[in-house]
Amino acid sequence: MKTAKVIVLSMLFSTFCVGTLLAQTPDKSFTPEDRAAKATEHLKKTLNLTDDQASKVKALNVQFWNDQVQFRKAQREARENEKAKMQAHQNDLKQILTPEQFQKYQDIQKRMRNHMRYGMHHRRFDRCEGDRHPMYKDFHHDKDQDQNQK
Repeated sequence: MKTAKVIVLSMLFSTFCVGTLLAQTPDKSFTPEDRAAKATEHLKKTLNLTDDQASKVKALNVQFWNDQVQFRKAQREARENEKAKMQAHQNDLKQILTPEQFQKYQDIQKRMRNHMRYGMHHRRFDRCEGDRHPMYKDFHHDKDQDQNQK
């Protein structure tokens, strides 16, 4: 009985994992024209478009999806360019700072990235709970220090 449960649970888990992987890998075989045709067909059925309307909608959809492809390509190139600039900046800083200073700089940058990534959630939580998250100790005044100044 226990073995059957383990087998069933492992099968369910593996099915879930495969489904998740398949959902995460986009089907890149669709061209902008394919996407436009599919969207147009859906609108034609849903909105009862005439043939004239459908052809105009399809032309509009083709233009839209071509623009989307160009936009995503430009975004990808901009991200790569920004990444290269950041790396060059890091290399220049490394030449200027001492190893200890550079390590401290990297630690601060890591904390800032975490702050940006998770900060808003924790900040809202901290305000509700009245307690600061340890990650933010460098970003906020100490409560005791604030009370001593009064």
